[in-house]
Amino acid sequence: MCDIILRETNRKGTKITEAYNNKLMENDPDISKRPKQKIFKPFTEEELDAFIGILIFSGVHRSNKEHLTELWKSSHLPLFRAAMSHDRFKMLLRFIRFDNDVTRPERLLADKAAAIRDIWTMFISNLNKIYKPRECITVDEQLYGYRGRTCFTQYMTSKPEKYGIKIFWACDANNSYPLNGQIYTGKSSDGNRQTNVGECTVLELVAKYKNSGLNITTDNFFTSLQLAHSLNSWNMTLVGTVRKNKRFLPANMQAHKERAIYSSNFAFSKEATVCSYVPKKNKAVIML
Repeated sequence: MCDIILRETNRKGTKITEAYNNKLMENDPDISKRPKQKIFKPFTEEELDAFIGILIFSGVHRSNKEHLTELWKSSHLPLFRAAMSHDRFKMLLRFIRFDNDVTRPERLLADKAAAIRDIWTMFISNLNKIYKPRECITVDEQLYGYRGRTCFTQYMTSKPEKYGIKIFWACDANNSYPLNGQIYTGKSSDGNRQTNVGECTVLELVAKYKNSGLNITTDNFFTSLQLAHSLNSWNMTLVGTVRKNKRFLPANMQAHKERAIYSSNFAFSKEATVCSYVPKKNKAVIML
């Protein structure tokens, strides 16, 4: 992964520098009056390691929201200044790339996340290699705050960051270790509307654990009776909250003013159980 980042970052740095020097030559043919040309010094493996280390270190010390110039001041933590220079860090931040931007337009036609797809695939592969989940897996969504230019940036008013990149995760319920992830890129390239997004997402994320006997826990965006049946056919189980507008729910599962507080109603089928609990008046929490 680091080899790809280093190669493409140096490619971008060289390309930008050459374009700058060529523009200088076009604008001012007279060498004596022309500003000094820039020379790009390729980044090394050690510099990339230092760069990643600084990003992790700033997050650990809650410095990730501070202005970049503040981190390199003598009054701040000395590790930033010891790892690499402020200018070199800014340059790497400007040039960093994760794919070949020459071939990207063609790949974008089939994959909106083409700019990071190779790195993402390798990252997910590494996650699977080094950890075996316990008895329960949780599937949920996460919004990474990001306001840069992408064609799949999401707006979610319920999230702290509001704007960002949405990722569906399958994690070990015991310790939150990520087992598999899927970047949500919105509507498919063919323009067709996706149906049963929640159900399809869960099945794709946990397909590797088919016939494992594991339990999947979801929230009401993903939970459906069809998902429960699909997982049951894979020798897996499901526990999840259910939206009250689901058609398979019996009428007595809904909230009603006559239902007593802390009471529960149950409905059973051959393979599924639905429970409706009343935590307060006129409210019901439904679980499948």
